[in-house]
Amino acid sequence: MAKGPRKLRKGVETYEDFIFDDLNVYAGVDCIVTLDLLKALMPRLLAQPKYADYCANDLIDGTAPDVWTELMEVKTLALEFTCDLKITGMYYDQEANTDMGIRMKADMDATKARIDAAAGVDVPLSGQAFFNWLYRTQGYPSVLKTKTGDEATSGDALKALAEAVPEDKEMLLDIKRFVDLRAMYNSFIDQYCEKYVKHDSRIHCDYNLQGTKSHRISSNNPRRYWGCKTD
Repeated sequence: MAKGPRKLRKGVETYEDFIFDDLNVYAGVDCIVTLDLLKALMPRLLAQPKYADYCANDLIDGTAPDVWTELMEVKTLALEFTCDLKITGMYYDQEANTDMGIRMKADMDATKARIDAAAGVDVPLSGQAFFNWLYRTQGYPSVLKTKTGDEATSGDALKALAEAVPEDKEMLLDIKRFVDLRAMYNSFIDQYCEKYVKHDSRIHCDYNLQGTKSHRISSNNPRRYWGCKTD
């Protein structure tokens, strides 16, 4: 193999950046070491360890499946399925995205106009200014708090406020509607196609091989393990 440190280029390198003979040597050594490890570990991979567990105050003896069978008959199939999801992708209707964005913007504009008309001012609907308007300027009661003990400005808090202050119920529900629409627009409409939809009009997520605690498939770019929350 080539002696001395090789100057690396910035960014991700590919096999084409390396000397072909060096790659062959590396691949050969890697195969030998891997096979030696497999030979040494195979008895443990094929072992079916016994275990004891308590169920309804009864001690139950059992035998766990061997690691090799689980790997070849379960995890390998799951990996193949996940790779197929990544390669095939999911079709995404970009025209529907654009149409939905137009309708959501119109809805937000109309909702904001109703809010300002009811309040008699241009209501700030984000950040500290929104918090101050709700709980300092308007003096609304504290109905829900955050984990840090502050008054909440979430959709659930606004819904609770609407019930607690019936004279402003319509305006507070409009504020909740605006906040919810804005969150959905920012997460699933604005720049969504530019970020995630590829040239084949499909989304190719980066799936998390470890899954989730509840055994659901999760992913990043974009994240796709949740469902829509509706009231």
